[in-house]
Amino acid sequence: MIAEDLRPAAQALLAEAGFAGSARFTHIDGGGNNQVYRAECDGRLAALKVYFHHPQDQRDRLNAEYSFSRLLWDHGVKGVPEPLAADRGARLGLYEFVRGEKLTAAEVDAAAIDGALDFFVAGNGAGLRGDGQGLPVASEACFSIAAHLAAVREKQKKKN
Repeated sequence: MIAEDLRPAAQALLAEAGFAGSARFTHIDGGGNNQVYRAECDGRLAALKVYFHHPQDQRDRLNAEYSFSRLLWDHGVKGVPEPLAADRGARLGLYEFVRGEKLTAAEVDAAAIDGALDFFVAGNGAGLRGDGQGLPVASEACFSIAAHLAAVREKQKKKN
């Protein structure tokens, strides 16, 4: 269940995106810093993301993710849920709800890798690079393979 203090902002966001009526929110497990809810409203589904914020952490996670998703969609790259609406004050993002399951390591095959590479190439296309110059940097952004591998190693250390 979504926090009661966020319900009015969440309902307003759904209305802004064209959803009518009162929504039912179901928490989706698995988020790290952020909370994700399935919003069901008049038989339609959306994903509502509540972005974490700490006063000592000035990263704007909502703006970084929502802006990048919007850029991808505006350039025809549909490999992410469609961004529907955002409330920066309440730190809420509303996205298309996509059903899916987390893959296990054994399920990652050549087709999954090819799909990830296709998305990477599409998301780094020339038009996107130019238009994406003003985008905010994501909280765990890496701009080289070495930086990405270092970030993965750091996460693994924290888990152990």
